[in-house]
Amino acid sequence: MRALVAYEVAARMRHGGQNVEEAAAAAILEDLVRVGGTGSGGLVALDRAGRVATPFNTDGMCRGWVLASGERCVRVRR
Repeated sequence: MRALVAYEVAARMRHGGQNVEEAAAAAILEDLVRVGGTGSGGLVALDRAGRVATPFNTDGMCRGWVLASGERCVRVRR
């Protein structure tokens, strides 16, 4: 909540012209760290075309999403 990460992703895309991958990565690597505390986390973001970005700055993060085609995607990285 303190970092307003979803808002930052949307603002970077709308006003900064970044794509979802760039905006999500910057929000995690720059904006989340800026608020202090542990500054660690991750997110699953998508744009209006259905492109997915899943950046994180932790040792590992399990993520999942479903594409419009019904394909299920799961990623586990440590």
